[in-house]
Amino acid sequence: MVAVTLAFLALVARLWYLQIYLGDDLRQLSEVNRTRLLRIQGPRGLILDAKGRILADTRQAVSLAVMPDYETVNPHLLERLAPIIGIDENELKSIVERGRANPYDPIRVSVDVDLDMLARVEEQRPYLAGLAIQPSNVRHYPDGKIVAHVLGPLGEADADDLKMLEPYGYKMGDYVGKGGIERTYNRYLGGVAGGDLVEVDARGRVTRLLYHKPTRVGCTLRTALNMDVQRAAIEAMAGRPGAAVALDPRDGGVIALASSPTYDANLFARRVKPDVWRALTTDPRRPLLNRAVNSAHPPGSTFKIVTATAGIYAGKIIPETHYYCGGGMVIGGRFKHCWARHSDMNLLNAIAQSCDSFFYHASLAMGIQPLVQIARAYGLGAKSGIDLPSESRGNIPHPRERSTPGHPRNWWPGDTANAAIGQGAILTTPLQMAMVAAAAGNGGTVYRPHIMRQIISPDGRVVERAKPQVVSKLPVPLKKLEWVRQGMRQAVLAGTCRGANLPNVAVAGKTGSAQATGSRKTHGWFICFAPYDHPTIAIAVVLEKAGHGGTVAVPVARKMLEAYFGLKTQRGETVTRTD
Repeated sequence: MVAVTLAFLALVARLWYLQIYLGDDLRQLSEVNRTRLLRIQGPRGLILDAKGRILADTRQAVSLAVMPDYETVNPHLLERLAPIIGIDENELKSIVERGRANPYDPIRVSVDVDLDMLARVEEQRPYLAGLAIQPSNVRHYPDGKIVAHVLGPLGEADADDLKMLEPYGYKMGDYVGKGGIERTYNRYLGGVAGGDLVEVDARGRVTRLLYHKPTRVGCTLRTALNMDVQRAAIEAMAGRPGAAVALDPRDGGVIALASSPTYDANLFARRVKPDVWRALTTDPRRPLLNRAVNSAHPPGSTFKIVTATAGIYAGKIIPETHYYCGGGMVIGGRFKHCWARHSDMNLLNAIAQSCDSFFYHASLAMGIQPLVQIARAYGLGAKSGIDLPSESRGNIPHPRERSTPGHPRNWWPGDTANAAIGQGAILTTPLQMAMVAAAAGNGGTVYRPHIMRQIISPDGRVVERAKPQVVSKLPVPLKKLEWVRQGMRQAVLAGTCRGANLPNVAVAGKTGSAQATGSRKTHGWFICFAPYDHPTIAIAVVLEKAGHGGTVAVPVARKMLEAYFGLKTQRGETVTRTD
């Protein structure tokens, strides 16, 4: 009787321990075994151009997801699933392991499943316990090749992404922006996740829906981009390596930011196939590189706008300043050539005809210090602060920076002369040269470029609005800076960039042809602003190793100007559109 009583008390104590003391925990574990939350990432918000046209939206699709505990119900799941979805079994295992952030969330292994694959999955469904078919939201870019570099690619969130984005509701495996403004504004664009709470049997098969939590879309991002100008730039470059940037000189808004060659942004809206990724990363033309902000080249003669401003600032150049061009000049015992024999040159003619000799003389008269100071006032040699994840600083050399302890480096007059015509160690990005054109056009104010105009919540509230930010002001009076502007206008009317002359729109510009390492052909540059009196657009174009700026870059900028001002070409003539 004692033994039976003790056994009975032990049984009661064990029941109390399991049902009362551990009751809540065990009940929760039981519910986890019985139910699954099929989480659905919230749809990302719209991205619009300045006129409200859609650059990025989200469409509904079907995805396949593996349950984290699939091995307990179907250890052969991945072996059977891999050939159906066209993924190597080892790669599929790697995907599942990387996505197994917690024991509850399904791991997406195939996004945007087509009907053919879905039919094959249904045929094998009895052998695919542990696999869930669930709705999902897939990013869609109506013009994926036109806006790929400015919007940036998507990708599955990893541990590094979650360090910054987990507070905004992102989970491992969610699609997040990996570059461009998709990355910069992840915190706003990401929607609120929802999903289905379902009941499953012992084999992990869904038996019924218990609860559906709707997703919520993210904020809408309205940009300063003009798709007409953006498209014109991409189409005019026709796949040739280069870039084109257009800014609003009044506030720094980015009207266009195009890099060529490009790629289709829709490729990254779902998991990129290995052969596609291999093709993109091994292409010698480097289509993934955003040349507009991450590629720096010598700016060639477009830099003469900076040199002219510096000479005016230093008091060494006025409109009446004359220098003789006999095809070049001797500097440091060596003859430095000009591209032509221009004879007598004043400031306006030197800009219009791009006379190297004039700027050699002017740079030696003022020295390197004013040139460096004005170049940096224009925003060169530093990151612009544009709302993109990364950009190049370019390079504006200075004698002090050319010398390091124990390794002195003399600065020679020839170095100054090279810098004056945008050669030597001078490096600029297309974005930076667009800032130079914008500042020359607006009278000397350098604005921080920005792509975002407004961020609008789903209920229509403006969450954030871009405000013009002044980076610097040129230390040159507007009256004197007008001399540079007049030279740029003459360059279009009767100089090296007459191809940019438009009827009814006064354009001012400057061409450039910069020596390219390892090539006989030069980088072709062109910068401009328009209309002359009250500029609303400033453009910089570069085509790498393509030839002279007046031949290759001017036509690209002309197409962009025509698109911006609503012009169209008929029989080779540019006319004002009346509709």
